[in-house]
Amino acid sequence: LLVACGLWIAAYACVFTSWEPSTMVYRISDLIPLLFALYLGYQAAYNAGNKASWLGAALALASALAIGNFAAEIYPRSFESNNLHLARMALIRSHTAEGDWIAANGGVDEMYVPYFTQRLPLLVNRFLAEPETLRALVEGLLKNRQNVFVTSQVLEDPVLGELFQKFKPRLIARSDGFALYELAPL
Repeated sequence: LLVACGLWIAAYACVFTSWEPSTMVYRISDLIPLLFALYLGYQAAYNAGNKASWLGAALALASALAIGNFAAEIYPRSFESNNLHLARMALIRSHTAEGDWIAANGGVDEMYVPYFTQRLPLLVNRFLAEPETLRALVEGLLKNRQNVFVTSQVLEDPVLGELFQKFKPRLIARSDGFALYELAPL
């Protein structure tokens, strides 16, 4: 079982050190073999009558990993200067008001727009197969005098960009290759 755990971790390491290595959620799959390996170590130490020292070593290792993860990944990403997505959300937040709609891509934007900007997300990736539904939704929002903004990333998509160009996007803010546009009613 311990060899299988090691092979599992090695196989995943081969994939995720070359493909999206900074996406931390992919490291969750390592928890299963790590928990099995910890249990096997605990069981061996318990059977040998060495329970207390093994638990201390496991606690020290877990603490070192937690401190390392916090120092290397979690804390640095809490600053806009180290987190491009967070900086973009600050730009959106500073140029929009509560209750405004932000047309953005899925993925990171799906979490960042509502959480870090406190704005309403209009996740356009959900409408890729039905762009006319998205157009009607945006028209309805604008007719109801709700503000709708779109990011430059959305405008770069050929289908969505063409759809949103009909609403005459007006540049509101730009920073580091990212821009925010306000849409006007048709």
